[in-house]
Amino acid sequence: MIADVTGLQTAIDGKQPLDATLTALAGVTTSANKIIYSTAADTFTTADLSAYGRSLIDDADAATARTTLGLGTAATQASSAFQAADATLTALAGVTTSANKLIYSTAADTFTTADLSAYGRSLIDDADAATARTTLGLGTAATQASSAFQAADATLTALAGVTTSANKLIYATAADTFTTADLSAYGRSLIDDADAATARTTLGLGTAATQASGAFAAASHSHVIADVTGLQAAIDGKAAVSHSHAIADVTGLQTALDDLAADVGGRLIGVQVFTASGTYNKNASAAYSLSRFLALGRCRQRGPVRPARSTPVAPVPVAVMPGRRSWRPLSGRRRR
Repeated sequence: MIADVTGLQTAIDGKQPLDATLTALAGVTTSANKIIYSTAADTFTTADLSAYGRSLIDDADAATARTTLGLGTAATQASSAFQAADATLTALAGVTTSANKLIYSTAADTFTTADLSAYGRSLIDDADAATARTTLGLGTAATQASSAFQAADATLTALAGVTTSANKLIYATAADTFTTADLSAYGRSLIDDADAATARTTLGLGTAATQASGAFAAASHSHVIADVTGLQAAIDGKAAVSHSHAIADVTGLQTALDDLAADVGGRLIGVQVFTASGTYNKNASAAYSLSRFLALGRCRQRGPVRPARSTPVAPVPVAVMPGRRSWRPLSGRRRR
């Protein structure tokens, strides 16, 4: 028995009882800077344990350990107290900034910078739209709808380019092309008339102005004699354009003839007269007005005389002068 052996029980009491955990631990191979840890029940292995690791695990409390870890007060805050990891924030964190720059996005989670002047900053820091309009120098028209104003138009632009002055009227010379013409006070009094009747009064027109041209005679026209009051009676009191008179109808004619006959002394022998049909006769008084022969003076017939042209002509009285071998018509040049 154990009791029979002196000191055996004491020796046994000084020994570790047999244990699976201890047996497993006894099987672990250790080396410098290693720490034994379990990977399962009664199963162990080792991991590296640096000097810093040993300085951490030897800390007396959590506060000391946080100090060893270099943590700040945020280390004791809940995760909900901080911004979670985010792609947008990551992208923003990658933007390089400098003075007077504004970060703006060019696509989802993509950012770059643009210049931002002092004036720009004074605009974007305005508290409301009214303050911003003041910063921009805008008037009250800035808050009106576009429909409250005239849209841009080529015609209006062309009109704006016309130089005007007193008593001028703007008018178009082509599409979107304008110039001016004089417009007198009278012209204005005419174009401000309310209707055509008032305009005719301004123009000083009478009632004939509204009549058709067919209501009046043309500038060049004709009438039958009966259309003209008293015309027939006036015509009846006139002689025809072609007419004759007896010697007695002409005052003093007979006396003039008698005086001429005395001067001629009976030596007017005769004349030959060619007619349009080519015939002639010697009876001058029957074929031609006697007064045309009075200018012959003293003459005598000297044989038949024919006109130079072969074409029959109107009656042409001719006379032969005494003492000359020549003849002449009663009008025109003398011939030999």
